[in-house]
Amino acid sequence: GQEEPVVSVSANGFAVPEITIMEGQTVTFLYEEARPTNNVIQVIHDGDKLRPVIGGFSCDINKCKGRYNQQFNLEGEYKFAINNVRCTPLTVVVKRRTDLLAEITDNGFNPKKIYIDQGHSIKWQWKQCTAPHSVQEVKYCIEKGCFKKEAENAEVVKTVTGSFRQTFTRPGLYFFQTESGEVEKLHHCAVHVRETQREYKVELLDRSFQPMILLIEEGDRVWWFWDKFKCKKLHSVYQIEAPTGEHGDDEPYEPVQNGFRSSVPSKQGLLSHEFYTPGVYYYSDQNFQEAAEYIGTIIVKPKQKEHYVDLTEKGFTQDVVNAQTGDRIWWTWDAEESLKRDHIFHISEVDKMLNPLAKLPTSENEKYHHLNEDAIRLCTSVGLATTQYTTIGVYNYRIVNGPDSMNTCSVIVNPGPKNHTIHLTDNGFEPKVITVRPNDRVWWVWQSSKKPHDIIQVSHQGKPIDDGFCSGLARDAPSAFVHQFMAPGVFYFISSVLPKVFGAIVVSTQPQVHEVNVALEIRPDPVTIKCNDIVCWIFRGLRSYDVAEVKNVDQLTTEELESTAVTPRRCISQAVQKTGVIHYYSKSFKRQKKESDNLMDDIRVSSVICDERYDNQVCRLDSEGFHPHFLYVTK
Repeated sequence: GQEEPVVSVSANGFAVPEITIMEGQTVTFLYEEARPTNNVIQVIHDGDKLRPVIGGFSCDINKCKGRYNQQFNLEGEYKFAINNVRCTPLTVVVKRRTDLLAEITDNGFNPKKIYIDQGHSIKWQWKQCTAPHSVQEVKYCIEKGCFKKEAENAEVVKTVTGSFRQTFTRPGLYFFQTESGEVEKLHHCAVHVRETQREYKVELLDRSFQPMILLIEEGDRVWWFWDKFKCKKLHSVYQIEAPTGEHGDDEPYEPVQNGFRSSVPSKQGLLSHEFYTPGVYYYSDQNFQEAAEYIGTIIVKPKQKEHYVDLTEKGFTQDVVNAQTGDRIWWTWDAEESLKRDHIFHISEVDKMLNPLAKLPTSENEKYHHLNEDAIRLCTSVGLATTQYTTIGVYNYRIVNGPDSMNTCSVIVNPGPKNHTIHLTDNGFEPKVITVRPNDRVWWVWQSSKKPHDIIQVSHQGKPIDDGFCSGLARDAPSAFVHQFMAPGVFYFISSVLPKVFGAIVVSTQPQVHEVNVALEIRPDPVTIKCNDIVCWIFRGLRSYDVAEVKNVDQLTTEELESTAVTPRRCISQAVQKTGVIHYYSKSFKRQKKESDNLMDDIRVSSVICDERYDNQVCRLDSEGFHPHFLYVTK
């Protein structure tokens, strides 16, 4: 709701010495020269002179084409200079963001669509309405193609004058409803929260960092700053390796090669770094005379992956999407063109094949509301739809009331890495035992302990394992350590200050989706899986028949098997819940050519070996015999 400021940049400097904006706003630096030769760079006065901010904002004139846009997401004061040009620095004063104000009347929300960045807040207000109003969030249930909301909250009071405020910390598509001046009618509002880079500050003092530990997500930015009015010493931040158990008390910490670090120690300064890889990062402080003993910690958690699929008149541009649990998918379309042609629609789930062991959420306390024409028009006008995946499986989506010729979007969801946290205290681990899956990360965090802690992998007898995971030298709180577990098994660990207290990580397998490509050949055939896994057959074009289990050959020769019709799609899936060799048949397996006189030539079967152990071997049989002729198997 704010006008984006533009700053002209010439060979003589900036057109203005200072501008004031709010968090989340973007400043445009516009070069007056046709071919600029000097970069705009962020600078800081270190107590003696202006220096470039390492890792800070800057413009590459070879890429910006005379226009440089920079978004400011954190309150503070930022100074800019022009490389190799003597001029007055530009000061950008960023004030704390304020609420975006929106109106509610008896006729509904104004505006009906709101686009904001994550971290911002919206405040809806209504005054002296005819009907009492409240604002409640509703969720678009893509499984049923309707809105759903929790049971009525007794604390929600409807009033003729009032307000409702909500802060949006996560990106996504949110819907809200309010009452109308007409009886039993509801109005809706859509809020698209766009993902943006989040930024954090760490202040350096003479004996510590504030805060000492910071939890962020990959892609976020951290600023370290120190002020000559608060510090008596010189400071210089540098990233360090986790100190090993052999590290001496008087030894300096080892810097990370090519890690983040500020320049020479200074009275005041500023350092910035963007974190794009999950993990635990350590840093310390030094000056010309001494190196600090204390260590700062940055915990970088992984961020969900996002997939984008365009929707056109012909259907989904990508009709098979591979994702993982935790991922989010966005369907996007040209909303303006759709409304111009009066083509209103919404996306709904047709069916899905889920992991049989999945615990599905109950919907006892939820109420569903079918979309009326106004709600469908709102969904269309937003230009996007989204859902996030928590369960392994194969999901199929269609345009509601779309033509049969329009394709289906199939999303194959396999297990993705999850995060688990174990807290350390001076008495032990909380929890002591956790169960995780392959590729999951476990984060050990100790924040308030009085003793220094470490994490050491040990055998069940308590002896350290040479090649096991280890956090290095015991460190004072607050600190952290992370390890990613790749293979199934049981892994024990201790902290050296608590040698008799054991913790355990149990890594167990989970169901997966196995892909079988159906073209001129069916590959792989057979496919080897485990019980409760899902097999997904992927075709080159749309198919309209499901698969069926073949229990004997007579079913094929007598055409007893009937393939159930499904909406046209490229993915057909089946969950397998029993061990053994299972054969599947479908009319969709038929080759796209003229039928043969021999019935068996037109029949193709896909075989699945379901076994709890991957220790089987396959012997193929055709008109020329067995392949291979000899098999060697383990007892």
